[in-house]
Amino acid sequence: MNRNLRALIAICLSLLLLLLGIFAPVLSIEPRMDGIGGISAATEMISAYDPKILHEENVSIFSGIIHFFADGDYFIATIILTFSILFPVFKLFVLWHACLGSNDEIHKYLQLVKKLGKLSMLDVLVMALIVVIIKTFPGRSQAHLQWGIYAFAASVLISLYIPKLLEPPKSSQQTDPC
Repeated sequence: MNRNLRALIAICLSLLLLLLGIFAPVLSIEPRMDGIGGISAATEMISAYDPKILHEENVSIFSGIIHFFADGDYFIATIILTFSILFPVFKLFVLWHACLGSNDEIHKYLQLVKKLGKLSMLDVLVMALIVVIIKTFPGRSQAHLQWGIYAFAASVLISLYIPKLLEPPKSSQQTDPC
């Protein structure tokens, strides 16, 4: 199988995982009020008053973006949209064109992808920070990463590997040092 075909297959797999990562749950948040004022039954009391307040919520990247836009947090919504959806799709689009281009075009596209590649794991880092922050809230609130973040991370890792598939094979001839 030639290297461009392998890269095209990897791009398709990365795109599929990216879509799963965007729309699948990436974070599960379970708010609790235990331990506040020494009352361990606070969670049950608040739940009895309004069950919606302390229900477990599963959040996807897409639902998070929609939520931020709906709440008027346009800056953060735009940042997440840019780096979670637009940037990865653009990167896969560039890699797709690199697969279909000539060797000179491949080199040009790979240089662009390598410059942009440093931002690829930004979302995974943000999700990890959110989990740490929520776990430090009083009341023993819980946050758990869900399978969508692993699909997203796998997409990013595959997209980081695709340029290696597109690089021309290194010459097998080595100069004799003697």
